[in-house]
Amino acid sequence: QYDDVLKGEAQKVLLKRDARGRPLFMDFSPFITKVSGFDIFLTIDSDLQFYLEKELKQALIDSEAKSAIGIILSAKTSEILAMANTPNYNPNAPGKGIAFHRRNRALTDIFEPGSTFKTFTLISALKKGIDPTQTYPSKEGKLKIGKSVIREADPKKKFKAFLNMSEILSLSSNVGSAEIALEVGPDNLRRTLSLFGFGEKTEVDFPGEAKGLLRKLPWRPLETATISFGHGIASTALQVANAYASIANGGLLKKPFFVREIKNPYTGERKKINSQTLRRVLTPEEARTLTLMLISTTEKEGTGAQAAGPGYFVAGKTGTAQKVDLKNKGYKKGEYITSFAGFIPAHDPKFVIYLLIDGAKDNFYSSSLVAPLFSQVASYSVRSAGLSPTLVGKDNMISTTQNLQTDEQQSFSNQKTKRQMDFVDHRVPDLKGLTLREALNKTQGTGLKLQIQGSGRVIHSIPPVGKRLSESKKITLILDEIKTSKR
Repeated sequence: QYDDVLKGEAQKVLLKRDARGRPLFMDFSPFITKVSGFDIFLTIDSDLQFYLEKELKQALIDSEAKSAIGIILSAKTSEILAMANTPNYNPNAPGKGIAFHRRNRALTDIFEPGSTFKTFTLISALKKGIDPTQTYPSKEGKLKIGKSVIREADPKKKFKAFLNMSEILSLSSNVGSAEIALEVGPDNLRRTLSLFGFGEKTEVDFPGEAKGLLRKLPWRPLETATISFGHGIASTALQVANAYASIANGGLLKKPFFVREIKNPYTGERKKINSQTLRRVLTPEEARTLTLMLISTTEKEGTGAQAAGPGYFVAGKTGTAQKVDLKNKGYKKGEYITSFAGFIPAHDPKFVIYLLIDGAKDNFYSSSLVAPLFSQVASYSVRSAGLSPTLVGKDNMISTTQNLQTDEQQSFSNQKTKRQMDFVDHRVPDLKGLTLREALNKTQGTGLKLQIQGSGRVIHSIPPVGKRLSESKKITLILDEIKTSKR
């Protein structure tokens, strides 16, 4: 990609020669302005790259899968901080590696993304003006469209009679997603997907990128329904990651890039590569609403509960898709692609992480396979950046939209009011013995700002329990591993 920049330019130098043809000047350097080329500096974080490769390799061994892909982007700029494929090859001896291993599959290979696409189906509904608190019948996990039947991924899982948008996302309901898509209509759904860059190249500065597959209209009702949960459409890993980055950064679709700076080694001149915004795809309010919904996916009842990082709010979505059979058409029986897309910390995103495992043998559900892997990679990323685990304070808490007033929002509001009533006298609450997650849940929505020291369970607080809080409402929690004696 940058060969012309790195190799420099051949220079033609005219010199006088003596009678024997020998040059009169022995030192040519004054005549040469550029030989060895410029230096380039990558966006890659070597620590994150090493850790991501290590975790993907281990996940491949544990799951007995065929391959895995991982991407870490800067949430604010879409800089590519890490990108890994496994199995891979030794770049010092590329001839010994097979073609499949040599491809940068995060850019070159396309696949059906599965339920990570439900996020964009909900976005199309918000853009059409559908109330996010509107509910849809779960139809006992079956939705008939013509002669075909849409079913839930896990037929054993039972949903309540009606689900709102947040529940459809957090519980990953295929039926609910299909109903939203049919209400939105194929034109609006395709427009939204195109807006987020699906069906076109991201124009990343790396060769071999595929543009994915986004079918032209018209779509039949069954196509509209299946595309709503990520089947009948194909994308690259980078497209999905970058689309989630646009939610994390407040609604701007940015161009991902590998090179952050080019330097002229002779003059010292530096050309900085800045983040490039392609277009606005969400209003800030829409991005906040989607973030709240994605946070619910990683909470206790959500499919991505195991993706949650200790001490941090995580926003994300699981995805499990059947593998397409390119030879015989249809899908391969018992073969799946599992993935997770998300960002951390949810209140002020720094990292967008996308992980994919192809062809795991037994445990192929994303909720139990890739979600825990996301938690490990995300936790390492925020620790390496020096971000302390902390509860989001009232001043920077992601707020719900003002018009969300259904039963679910009212319930959430009532719970929040109760928490606030528990701390109405502005004294330090008793959190001793709680895990960090339990302490965060208990104080959520109270306006308290927690600073965390240590790990394990709460053993002490500064100020101590019962003391009146200052105006800043800051509390330092001291955590330690509480050992139990054996009898």
